[in-house]
Amino acid sequence: MVRSARRYAEKFCWRNQAAKHLQLAEAVLEGSAPSQHMFDEDETMNEPA
Repeated sequence: MVRSARRYAEKFCWRNQAAKHLQLAEAVLEGSAPSQHMFDEDETMNEPA
């Protein structure tokens, strides 16, 4: 019983993580990911003055 519960928890965790990664990938492709703004700032900081 403990083994099957552990297996279920691992599968649930894996699926949950996979779903989060898919959501982040979609957000990056749409340009609406929070980290996208960080990259934009980094690019402007590296431009010559």
